[in-house]
Amino acid sequence: MCCIAPSSRHEFRVRGGIMAYEHLRTEYAPHQQLTDFQIANITQSIMLHPVAFEQGQSSPVAMLTHLGAFLDVYGYGALGPDSMDSLIHRDTVREIERAFPRLDMNEMTVTFGTMLKGKPDSFFAHFLHERQLLGDGSVADTH
Repeated sequence: MCCIAPSSRHEFRVRGGIMAYEHLRTEYAPHQQLTDFQIANITQSIMLHPVAFEQGQSSPVAMLTHLGAFLDVYGYGALGPDSMDSLIHRDTVREIERAFPRLDMNEMTVTFGTMLKGKPDSFFAHFLHERQLLGDGSVADTH
């Protein structure tokens, strides 16, 4: 996986949003399966998925994208065994993980380091560096 697209020098979240926009405009807009507003909402949600949304409002699409990214990186039980119960049922997460197994987060740690060296003004450069961004290993079984 590459966090920076070599041709564009955009981070993966920005490039992913652009790619999603282009795909959705081509495949879904002509047949009016998605409106311009829906496509923009999906695109923005992908680009802003790491943002915590501590103030202001977010759309349901953005919240689901943010929650999905959080669960993929940290796992269901990362904040405690029942910490996510008010947001999503653990059986739903298990079903999703069976269909779409989680990534090896050790690879992501290396990739983030590479991205910071190649693009020091990236979004991830704004995180605190005193603490590790990700844990030591995969937390695939956090239920």
